[in-house]
Amino acid sequence: MNKKSSEKSAYSSYSQRVIELLQDTSFPQIVLLNGSWGSGKTFFVKDSLIEEIKEKFSSEVHYFSLYGVSGIEDFRDRIISLSISNRNDASKITKIATTFLDGVGQNLGEKGLGGILNGVAGAYKYKIYSELDDCILILDDLERIPETQTVKNILGECLNLAESKNIRIVVIANEDKVGSKEDIEKVFVDKVKFELSEDQILEILKVEFEELNDDNLYNEISLTVTTLSSSNLRVLKRALSKFQKISQEIKKNPEVNLEEALPQLLGQIIRICYANLEAHLSKGEIIQLARTYLNRQMQSSNSDEEFEFSHKERMFDNIFSRDFGTVNEKLLTFCCDGLYQFKDIIIDLELPLKSSLLEKMLSIAAQHRMSSKEFSDGTQELVNYIRSSNNLQIRKWYRTCDIALFMIENKYIDEKRISKEEVLKICCEIAPECFDFSSISEDQIWSGITSDKVRELYQQQTRRIKEARSEAENQDFIERFCRSWDEVKNEAVKELKHSPFLNRIGTQNFIFALNNWSSYEIFKYSGYMREKYNFSNIETFFEPEHGVIKAAILEISKIIKEEQPGLHTGAMSNLLATLNELSDRMGERVKQDSEG
Repeated sequence: MNKKSSEKSAYSSYSQRVIELLQDTSFPQIVLLNGSWGSGKTFFVKDSLIEEIKEKFSSEVHYFSLYGVSGIEDFRDRIISLSISNRNDASKITKIATTFLDGVGQNLGEKGLGGILNGVAGAYKYKIYSELDDCILILDDLERIPETQTVKNILGECLNLAESKNIRIVVIANEDKVGSKEDIEKVFVDKVKFELSEDQILEILKVEFEELNDDNLYNEISLTVTTLSSSNLRVLKRALSKFQKISQEIKKNPEVNLEEALPQLLGQIIRICYANLEAHLSKGEIIQLARTYLNRQMQSSNSDEEFEFSHKERMFDNIFSRDFGTVNEKLLTFCCDGLYQFKDIIIDLELPLKSSLLEKMLSIAAQHRMSSKEFSDGTQELVNYIRSSNNLQIRKWYRTCDIALFMIENKYIDEKRISKEEVLKICCEIAPECFDFSSISEDQIWSGITSDKVRELYQQQTRRIKEARSEAENQDFIERFCRSWDEVKNEAVKELKHSPFLNRIGTQNFIFALNNWSSYEIFKYSGYMREKYNFSNIETFFEPEHGVIKAAILEISKIIKEEQPGLHTGAMSNLLATLNELSDRMGERVKQDSEG
């Protein structure tokens, strides 16, 4: 079934009902097509209903949105404009105005001419409006008019047109959001409730998104839509559009197990879009509710008391219970803000890999697709990985510990294999050296870990590793600086132009470096320092370096006195002059600030 026939099949009953009401002359032929936001009613009208109305009636059809209509005159002007456009009468206004003004325009100023022209055009427009007949008006977005009085006036005008002329009107709106409820009841004798079934929605989506021809993805969206009781076509299209973009990136990596990764990802994206757009949970609220999910579950299961959770807490727990309350924050940012912040999409989304049994064990859903033997082997691999201590991927390791705790608590694992106490003990005692320092990113994600204790230990370990890595990087920079300015020049120019680093180098290492560098390197470094300090608020950035610069000035002065004249001594003299100038400027600024 092609796209058009599939949609017509889903829409046929609604089209038939609307057309029957427009043909019924026993009442004013004005119909309300009522549907909630995102139900697909506007898409249905544009893609199917207008075409079918034109097939049934010989009348002209005028469609426009009421969004932005400021009053009844604006409403009439829009109808007139459409009528003029359809009848190609726009040129007649000019002809009438030209004939009327012929011979008198010479006696009028420019302002008078414009006024008469506008008057004639206005008169002709309203002549068209008074003669308006035998047409069908389709008016969308009634609920988007903020002023109740404007809604009343427009509905009254619609009723008048339908009663006094051969004009049929279809109004499209979300009735629950329209401000003038009494007028709705007075004006519309007949209403058509537009609400597609889950099967109809899925058929429309399947035609528009070819990814859903994959049975695994179709089954996933079907299950998720049923679980959420979501019939919002707009939200589902938004989710599938996001899924399309991100799945294209995932498919580029041959290591990913697409059969498991894509359905899992699709379900997550739909739930995020549903939470944000239908449940109206902000990104910040979703993050906070994810972090407190496990506490709520423990409160509910470990106490005889009935806890009163807030409406938003209950909504979140219902939406994300299948993911055990976990929400990937980078995926959340992508869905809510449209920002692609993935550095390594496989790691960031914890995607299952084709060849790794352990990767499968990190997904409860994937575990349930394993055979008993595969699950047993995977459990042993998971336990071995927790007990290992060499070149570990930090997030993967803590995530493994977190999954293990969940499996122990829910009797997936016999505690004879590994106990909860052992897992927590290993988490507490494991040393930073056991981890691959390169596996930690600056924007490390915590939300995929449900255990508060494991998450806390993970954060502590991350901070320790960052400190250790920073110290190692600093020592490496000092060693390279001492060897040659050329080794660190690009890094200093690109990354450290507005950052102090001589305080990290220290006076002794700085002097050692100057004695080790060529005269040309000293000359280039002097130019770098002049450029680096060439702005007014230098003390804000470089005050930590001031002590090293002052101490270096004394040491360099001694070297110049002791050295024989030559390129190296000349370069040192040039650098000394530069450092003296910078030190004086720095001292003056600091003095001014202290006096001020």
